Amino acid sequence: MVTSSNRLRLLYNTTPVEEFDKLLGRFADRDLENLTRSTLPLLSYWRNPERAASAVLAGVFGSHDSHQVPCGALSFEFQVPSFPRITGQPNTPSHTDVMYLSDDIAVAIEAKWSESVSACVAEWLGDGSENKRAVLDHWVRLIRNHTGCGAIAEGKLAKLVYQVLHRTASLCSCASGKSRCAVVYQLFGDGSSTKKYEEALQSMACCVGAGLSRSPLSLWVHEVSMNSSLGYGEVAKLVADVPIDRRPALIKKAILNGSLFLFPSERFIRIDAPKAS
Repeated sequence: MVTSSNRLRLLYNTTPVEEFDKLLGRFADRDLENLTRSTLPLLSYWRNPERAASAVLAGVFGSHDSHQVPCGALSFEFQVPSFPRITGQPNTPSHTDVMYLSDDIAVAIEAKWSESVSACVAEWLGDGSENKRAVLDHWVRLIRNHTGCGAIAEGKLAKLVYQVLHRTASLCSCASGKSRCAVVYQLFGDGSSTKKYEEALQSMACCVGAGLSRSPLSLWVHEVSMNSSLGYGEVAKLVADVPIDRRPALIKKAILNGSLFLFPSERFIRIDAPKAS
């Protein structure tokens, strides 16, 4: 899927799209029915894909020229299959908000706005059905195969945030042969959620050795300050005054026009495993 093309290619999962407005049209209406979904700041930030990709690559890897147009593939709602269930309905794949893949780089980006940190592995696992155990083993195997980390102790695994685990596994499934790989949690708002996501990523880093010299993997919080734009109030009034089935079209137009949010500043926080003393 990834070639050495000299331009950034957009995809919705694995389906190529020519322009950002076509990409936006691929999103389900249910994802754009109200103004409180984290999908909205995500798409607003990425509406200029080249600029956004350059900013993220520069923030994470440093050496990338933020004014250089990146090449590679930028896929939204990127799916990685879960463990194949032998009978019944297939297990739900892992959906990564944005996956950037080039010849040498893989970056998985997960957007958050007002959501709380999701359940830990122990909560998700519940009574430990055979199928859930197989799914969990599948994600861990993908991570170990790429990072070379040892077995993860059961007690540490149980405390990991389950979403962080399978987002990391999704990245690792795409990262074979790539020397630079990163999971980035892109947090929109006032920075109030930064600490809890730092803690969630720190637990993951300790399990897989992220940030150590032997590891190809790094974990990041991308803190993006966000304000409502001057046009936000007008859009909110329009959305409130129409039936729900007409709202997605209004919201898509506002995203394309940049009428929802402003992003005055951003910073990148690297989360590393502690070095042995």
